[in-house]
Amino acid sequence: AGYKYSGIAGKWHLGHRRENWLPYKRGFTFHEGCYNGAVDYFTRERDGETDWHINSKPVKREGYTTDLIGDAAVRFIESVPSGNPFFLYVPFTAPHSPFQAKPEDIARYPQREGLKRIYAGMVDCMDQNIGKIIKCIEERGELDQTFIIFFSDNGGLIKVSDNGNLRGEKLTPYQGGIRVAAAARWPDGGIPSGKVIAERTGYIDIVPTLLQAAGYRGSLKNKPDGINILPALRGSPLADRDWFTYEDQGDKRIESMAVNNDRWKLVVRRSAPDSENFTRSVQLFQISDDPYETTDLSSQYPDTVNKLKGSLNRFYSLKSAKQVPRF
Repeated sequence: AGYKYSGIAGKWHLGHRRENWLPYKRGFTFHEGCYNGAVDYFTRERDGETDWHINSKPVKREGYTTDLIGDAAVRFIESVPSGNPFFLYVPFTAPHSPFQAKPEDIARYPQREGLKRIYAGMVDCMDQNIGKIIKCIEERGELDQTFIIFFSDNGGLIKVSDNGNLRGEKLTPYQGGIRVAAAARWPDGGIPSGKVIAERTGYIDIVPTLLQAAGYRGSLKNKPDGINILPALRGSPLADRDWFTYEDQGDKRIESMAVNNDRWKLVVRRSAPDSENFTRSVQLFQISDDPYETTDLSSQYPDTVNKLKGSLNRFYSLKSAKQVPRF
């Protein structure tokens, strides 16, 4: 789309064993942050090594990681000449583990205890730094013409957070693990303030949406998995579509999968191919009327179960034989 300035401030976590996997080899003109995930918030250490880089160079920074990410984002924005378009991706590590917060942020939540209090401080600090970024854009006189999207990559862990009445948590295929709130702001782009939409959107929609917003009209080597959701953000309904979830993490060797559309959600949990044990469960929820997944209707609607199983099997067939080993 002709953008000369594209930056990332924060966690990469998309491969760093080979140089070709690093941000500056993947289209970014600027990167400051960590290559891995779950780095120490005060030392930037992971597995006995300091993990903090500016572009391809390891550097030492003093301070708290969330503040460093906010500062890096501001420096990138300020480096862009006024009037030039830019793309900035800000993957905060907060509030991912390790659960560490600054004393002054922890002190804001005396009503909480233990990890929940620390977690609240971590989120508060992230919020402060998002405000810092927005203020920088506003001071440039570019706030209303800048398309801003904020979202989390998964639901919270119950031991530190609160997913409300949603069932499950992070690393589960239930709504508490995969359904999160998101926010968008773009007054000059026809996205009104103070509105709420109920359309089901997600991370796979980001690329096609940003391409549309940036005015890109060229061809793509591969068809995106997602869709342009600008019409939904402007108030139009989206067509129904299947939404897939797949997880196999940790040492349990259990594949957890789900597919849901506007009305139904099928959840399948089964032994992974390399498991020595056998387990399998199937649950069907009428998600349109049962968002908290309280009632399993699989025995009452076998045809719906079979139809959704077929959709899930087609999705599973995309799994690579050379997949990365589970974490």
